[in-house]
Amino acid sequence: MTDNNNFENQLRDSLMKEADNIPESLSAENITALVSDKTPAKAKSPVKKIVALAASFAIVVAAVAVGAKYYKPKVKPIKTGDDTQSVEAANGYEDIQSFFIELKNNTVHMNGGRYEVNKFFNFGAVRDADKTAEVPETASSAANTAGVEGDGMGGGPASETELQVEGVDEADIIKNDGKYLYVIHRDKVNTVSIIDPTNPSDMKVLSEIKLVSDDGYDAYADEIYIKGDRLIAAVNLYTNENNPVYYNFDSICCFYGSGETRTGVQIYDISDKSNPSLVSNYIVEGGYVSSRMIGNEMVLISNYLVPLYNDDEKLREECIPSYWLNSKEYKVPAESISILDKNTENTYTNILKFDVTADSEEPVAASVLGGSDQVYCNKTDLYVARWNYVSTRDSYDEFTDIFRFDLTDGVKFVKSVKIEGGILNQFSMDEYNGYFRVATCHRNDESIITVLDKNLNQVGKLGGLAEGESIYAVRFMGDTAYVVTFFQTDPLFVIDLSDPTKPTVAGELKIPGFSSMLYPYGEKYLIGVGMDGDENGSNGQLKISLFDVSDPRNPKEVSKALINGYADTPAAYIHKAFLRFGDTGEFAIPVNGDGTNYLCSFKVEGDRISAYKKYVCSNENSYYAYMERGAFIGNTVFTLSNLGLTAFDRESCEQLSEIVMRSENELVVYNDYNGYAEVTTVPAENVIIVD
Repeated sequence: MTDNNNFENQLRDSLMKEADNIPESLSAENITALVSDKTPAKAKSPVKKIVALAASFAIVVAAVAVGAKYYKPKVKPIKTGDDTQSVEAANGYEDIQSFFIELKNNTVHMNGGRYEVNKFFNFGAVRDADKTAEVPETASSAANTAGVEGDGMGGGPASETELQVEGVDEADIIKNDGKYLYVIHRDKVNTVSIIDPTNPSDMKVLSEIKLVSDDGYDAYADEIYIKGDRLIAAVNLYTNENNPVYYNFDSICCFYGSGETRTGVQIYDISDKSNPSLVSNYIVEGGYVSSRMIGNEMVLISNYLVPLYNDDEKLREECIPSYWLNSKEYKVPAESISILDKNTENTYTNILKFDVTADSEEPVAASVLGGSDQVYCNKTDLYVARWNYVSTRDSYDEFTDIFRFDLTDGVKFVKSVKIEGGILNQFSMDEYNGYFRVATCHRNDESIITVLDKNLNQVGKLGGLAEGESIYAVRFMGDTAYVVTFFQTDPLFVIDLSDPTKPTVAGELKIPGFSSMLYPYGEKYLIGVGMDGDENGSNGQLKISLFDVSDPRNPKEVSKALINGYADTPAAYIHKAFLRFGDTGEFAIPVNGDGTNYLCSFKVEGDRISAYKKYVCSNENSYYAYMERGAFIGNTVFTLSNLGLTAFDRESCEQLSEIVMRSENELVVYNDYNGYAEVTTVPAENVIIVD
């Protein structure tokens, strides 16, 4: 695999992975546009106007850290070979070590601080990847609506995390088991709080788990799972001032690598909620990418960037990925490490898989030389992908690298493929009936649907969609894909995938504005969350659309809700921020803007988005609240913001109690932008305005 602009890629990877923490206004795209005094080519809307000072500071720190740890000057573009890459498992560590020494020796200094990889490095004899047997598929693109049983707090179910694939859990910053809430608060980055909301008018903090920091490393909570009496925390481990491992540039050929960044999973026994105890501590080299939970087994993904040491002995040690179980170090077995043919990559994707209910079970590990930033996972297969590009003086080309891992018996790397165009997010990928479908956008020239078989061979392709526009949202549902593109209007394409060899456009809808996230709703609807607009593009007004897609040839926007004034929602780019109230027809999203920040709930009745409710904190500092998530247990609704956790009566919206978690100096500044005119093609009686 070719890695041509590693600094840009690693900076993008690091910042995009923290999307939960960073407002869209501070995206790489908008920052670049501001610095260059240009409007992003694919966005005519105003720059996002909600700016979190704490998040801004985090971006500066992250950018400095990434620059210090991941810096690698540009590499001369090299054309890749076939779209599918041959794979060879190592015969021993010596093969891998020789590969990295050759990689380092053939990376030479050029004028102007540039480096050039002189040639491809062939790893042993090339052979075809092992073919795997077909396995039964699981339903994908599932809406998680059932909820878990409540504890009698008004009766009824409790909320669950919005999932992409039914039966494959995803970690989040708030979880609930129907009785207790488990929260990572952004102001207490090394702590997970266990909350008892049995009396919603007087919530109690039962305990605060202080994450374990190894010698020389500080632990920062990223996401959590709850599995019975186990709390599983995915953490990032960063070196601190007590860690002697700080790289000296003179010891490095040209690339600092991960800077000793590691990813951890800490598993706690929470059978006694007031006294949790650590039972297992897993660590793997590299930064946290994502994870999934299938039954009792956790699949953990990290990116490990190998530092290219001048010292061959040091390089031999560092180029073999390591993992730790309860402080004991292991090396990933040579037979579980794969390198692509014609490779110039120095970034591993590391996978660990282990049972979270078995105390300190030794994990199954696998590594492939090639980085990743987006993950699709069902019960049998894991796909990791990374947007990449090749640039020249006059042009650039973008593509997506995809790796498939078989999860049916441990973890086995199967094959890699390079497809045309850049991937947007995890919803750009889906597997159904033995076919893997991917939506990409190629240089803003066209959108593409690529269909691959289980061995990642292309069997079908649909190109030429929405030329001159970019993909803003994708959702696969069975034999159908829904793709939103945008430049000045919002085409919603309905793609028929019933014949994998001949994907076709079944229908198209053009409306002002765009949706940046799509949520299935029942058998005939999609909910789109994004921005409203007019003939000139987006007007910056938050819009929630109800699409009737029962007739693929004639999709319709049948109703919508507009948030008056300027507003933003994390549900427009983080699916876990979308809250469903079971099968009641209600849903809610966090809303931030114009100094009023709240959880806003809506109800779908027939072809209309109807009555809404607002859960607004009455804290004296609520003007500075940034809403991140909502949850519910029975008749109590909870909001999680940068101020803390607040409980509300679900029917009356009355605030019942709150737990303040923020620091005294954390503020969020909002700019007031009002006066946007309503532009809609929806009948007036089907439009709801939230003031």
